[in-house]
Amino acid sequence: MQHFREKVDRGSKCATCWLPPTACMCESLKEQQVSAASVDVVVAMHYKEYGKMANTAKLVREILPDSQLLVHPTESGSVSNAIARTTSHTVLLWPGESSIPARDYRASAEQPGHITMLALDGTWRQVKSMARQYSGLPRVHITDELLAQGAARPHLRSEVREHGACTAEAIAIALKALGEPQCSTPILNAIEELNAAAARGDLGARSRMKYQTLHSQHSDPGRRLE
Repeated sequence: MQHFREKVDRGSKCATCWLPPTACMCESLKEQQVSAASVDVVVAMHYKEYGKMANTAKLVREILPDSQLLVHPTESGSVSNAIARTTSHTVLLWPGESSIPARDYRASAEQPGHITMLALDGTWRQVKSMARQYSGLPRVHITDELLAQGAARPHLRSEVREHGACTAEAIAIALKALGEPQCSTPILNAIEELNAAAARGDLGARSRMKYQTLHSQHSDPGRRLE
């Protein structure tokens, strides 16, 4: 992890939010910090995502100060240890045949009150490979209905799947479904703030061009959720 941190520190970006100093979101993120009462969030981030300005998982780390962000595969052992140490039930936020809606999982009387949710961060190809390492965990997913209700659109990246969500968005909506609605809105608003920075060109001309190309149909990138 230290290697990745030093890589960011040597650059011209904030070591925490990975944005240029003129677009630093750290103060805004601190003002929105919240705590989840019954869900612990652990994010396993693919190493190629670390330090990217458009990455959204970093927002979760700052909004939820009790969450953990660990780099895969460098800290895969730390992820496994974090899961092993917890006394709560652990689930993997992941779609698929064996996955059930997050709200249904929480509604089950057989499940304990406290949950540790592991989320994977990277491109779809990267996280599919990562998910195989945690194949023994029960899986939950967000439904298209909840995605439509809570979506922080638009994104900085195109989605492989029609109803895909960025990492932070998926976590925010899953937290709401698992009974932590107070955590959802600050995360979604942080995504909106990052989107707005890209639309203004604060993340560079390339990000602005990509944003405009992918999401020209959206006219209000800076809206906030209430």
